[in-house]
Amino acid sequence: MNKAPSLDKESSSQPPSKARPIWSTSKTASTNCRTSKRLGDNLSDISDTNSSTTISADPGQHRMVVAIDYGTTFSGIGYAIHDNSRPELANIRMVTNWGVNMDNDVKIPSVISYSPCTDADEQQFGASLSPDAVAMVNTKLELEAQDTRLDELDLIIQVLEGTKDLNFEHVKRAQGYPGYTWKAPEDIVTDYLTKAFEHFERATDYLTEIKTSVPVDIIVTVPVRWSYKAKNSTFRAIRSAGFNEFTFPNLGKYYLVIEPEAAALYTARFLKEQEAESLKEGECFVLCDAGGGTVDVISYKVKQVEPSLQLEQITIPTGAKCGSSFINAKFKEWLRGVLGEDKYNVLDFQSEGEKISALTMEGGKMRLIMREFESHKKRFKGTSTEMILELPDPLYKVNIPGKIEQGDLTITNGDMRYFFDDCINGVIELIQSQITQVESKRRRVKTILLIGGFSESAFLQEELSFSLKLRKVKLRRPQTSWSAVVRGAVLYGMDVANRKNQIQMIPCPKSYGLVLSRTFSKRMHDARDIYTDELTKKSMVKDQFDWFILKGDLLPAIESRTIERDLEYNFPENTRKVCSFPIYEYQDDDLPDRYETAQEEVNQVGELAADLSHIAIEEFERHQSQGTAPCT
Repeated sequence: MNKAPSLDKESSSQPPSKARPIWSTSKTASTNCRTSKRLGDNLSDISDTNSSTTISADPGQHRMVVAIDYGTTFSGIGYAIHDNSRPELANIRMVTNWGVNMDNDVKIPSVISYSPCTDADEQQFGASLSPDAVAMVNTKLELEAQDTRLDELDLIIQVLEGTKDLNFEHVKRAQGYPGYTWKAPEDIVTDYLTKAFEHFERATDYLTEIKTSVPVDIIVTVPVRWSYKAKNSTFRAIRSAGFNEFTFPNLGKYYLVIEPEAAALYTARFLKEQEAESLKEGECFVLCDAGGGTVDVISYKVKQVEPSLQLEQITIPTGAKCGSSFINAKFKEWLRGVLGEDKYNVLDFQSEGEKISALTMEGGKMRLIMREFESHKKRFKGTSTEMILELPDPLYKVNIPGKIEQGDLTITNGDMRYFFDDCINGVIELIQSQITQVESKRRRVKTILLIGGFSESAFLQEELSFSLKLRKVKLRRPQTSWSAVVRGAVLYGMDVANRKNQIQMIPCPKSYGLVLSRTFSKRMHDARDIYTDELTKKSMVKDQFDWFILKGDLLPAIESRTIERDLEYNFPENTRKVCSFPIYEYQDDDLPDRYETAQEEVNQVGELAADLSHIAIEEFERHQSQGTAPCT
């Protein structure tokens, strides 16, 4: 995994603090922290490791804000203690100590592995992976991957490939450590965030008294175009990982904020405090958050600079899946074509290089190649000459005329442009669409603020600058690029009372479902419930629970949610076409499957009624079994 460039290591690049002291401190033992100053004067004086400093706050005046930015390629956690005064950037803290082999950056790779550790005792998480570990990558994109039948089929195919079609000899060779995980994307994200939470707990150990005594709000960042399914999986994973009422007894609310909005809040404040002349009242700017998986854009007008910065959102935020991960996917597809199937499988026998799809994985050899490719990708410019990439053992002596000589793979300028094309075009289209929206309001965009991991690409910067030249729009990549989203989420939470259109996230306290008949499956159903449908002659099972809302599911406070189910009901002919289904609730986690054995555990709380009388009789299917009246 690539290490963040030095430009983006922001943990020590805080603007001068003007904050009032909001915590009291008392030193109880020798530490690496300097507590001679009041903590509010400069939060960076307090290290987030090895601290035995006692921090206390007034529960009536203070609250804690925790922000989680789970990204496709990198993730970060930020936090602050706030006293409801004007939010100060200097009070925003980042978790930076992630343990061994993690470089202690403000963000770490969104990668986890279930492979066994070596003697080096790797974490199998983030950048701390054993050399041959099979790593789960791009899992964020997979949270909404199985939304179609094609995606479901793709997942089945990958499972069979990963298990070698359930071949027993393959299982024996795996020696009890299959490289393929049976876990769903949500479970993988939960495992990753659980490890991240453990480091958050250690980093904030000096705030134990505060975490258990003051109200705590949790801010979750998501892309602009993010389905309910993906939001729900992210929310469930964050709660299951430990960011919940058990960790924070005075847990307040969960808030959802889109990534470009959070980034814009922090970046604009940072520019105001560091480069006041760069923000002018009345001017409009577009913020482009170019990440590993998604690229999101949003436009603002600067309403006021002094005494406090005020921004007005003036467009509908837009986004697309055209982040830098898709450049990697295209490179892998090309590499597969160059090497051929057999040699490519030597590098990464489980990776489907043609696209980012269900349960994307990388083995150790492919990880070495991608690390070198990432370095080339960031440096590549339109004028770059060919690049040489060294293939790892056992391909270090491979020769393919015109492409590979003694294991040295040649990547031409044209090849690199091919890898970039779709993503570059996607980013340009998103930005041009925002500019058009602004111009439709008779305003003009002066600046594009480019942030996110993909913003490091020299070629992206070149192509965007060229596309904006005729409009005389300036492209800037602020110093805040690397962690603007997570820092902005903390800033959002500190000032949430003044935010319009808040999106609160509420965990559903119970599960809700219907009792239905289902087609019989030997794998899923109890044989005691089998019956034969008189009309269809199918083997069915009666009185089976269908839980359509689960305990802990995300309930958006201001949005409605539509749940669809295909239900069959037989009406005798010449009767009114009205039916109803009882709705049951269950309060525990171990959901029952059969109504017969759980009648005393569930409560009926309503019914789902349907009146189909207005539908013409010709629209119904007609059935009749021997000796019975016809039904529709």
